[in-house]
Amino acid sequence: MADLTITGKGLSNWITSRGRTVAGPYTSHQNAVAALRGVEARQRPVTIRRCLCCSEPFPSTGPGHRLCPPCRRDA
Repeated sequence: MADLTITGKGLSNWITSRGRTVAGPYTSHQNAVAALRGVEARQRPVTIRRCLCCSEPFPSTGPGHRLCPPCRRDA
């Protein structure tokens, strides 16, 4: 996972990784922190898991993601 940081101050805050802007600008540090959590969540590693409904393997982003897309759509 990339080392993400919040840079800036006041009304200008950005999320950066290795000196490159990843997201922003944000009007407050609190907004940048909330966005940082979202960016980190999207960067979670993918694991191949079996669907709890049909047992087919699918790429899962975490323990809360246990239904494959077809089963999730039909649920």
